Amino acid sequence: MSLIEVGFWAIKNRVSEDAPIPGLDPRDSVDPEWFTIAHNIRITNISGITPEMSFSVLQRLVWYLRFAGVIESYEHGYSYCRFQSCKIARENVKVMGACTFTDGIYCWPEGYCHYIMYHCVKPPQKFLNHVENNFRYAVQSARDREAQSMGLCLWNTESMQAESMPKCNSEWILEHTNIRLVSVNSSLVEMHTWTPVINSVGWIDKSCSAGDST
Repeated sequence: MSLIEVGFWAIKNRVSEDAPIPGLDPRDSVDPEWFTIAHNIRITNISGITPEMSFSVLQRLVWYLRFAGVIESYEHGYSYCRFQSCKIARENVKVMGACTFTDGIYCWPEGYCHYIMYHCVKPPQKFLNHVENNFRYAVQSARDREAQSMGLCLWNTESMQAESMPKCNSEWILEHTNIRLVSVNSSLVEMHTWTPVINSVGWIDKSCSAGDST
């Protein structure tokens, strides 16, 4: 079964200006109104997971992108932010990552959450629905991998399952990307306490302007 790609953008010189491909430029999906709603709607009583916490839809989405998947592939080079005025990505090239994650159905680049957290990029609705429907299962799967001390996991395309990654590969990824080995509980607490920064121009910082047209 082929994985469904989400959050992969077109390389500018490979897309004809006469025939633009919808969905392949993150600037086309900037939606501060959706971002605000997703930040304000909180989900409580997540049975069997974190009964003492409530998560916003946005927090659940960011957790899913950062912690739910296993590594599908990785490159020996970093991606880059398509918002060329993005100060965050310019100051730390590791922010955009070098890996691709998968949950066995979808796959997305490591840096996808950056676009959501700092540029208010809205994912496709089908993916948002998938995250909501799959959230509880994803948390339990992460707990199962943790209980088995699997460490960083790599997706096996033949068995369609997560497998422990060889130590040398795992060490390279932990050194050169933003991926960290943290407990599931710690990752949930981290997301529970995370909130986007609000400034005078709204959610989107001037240094990460959604109006970037370069």
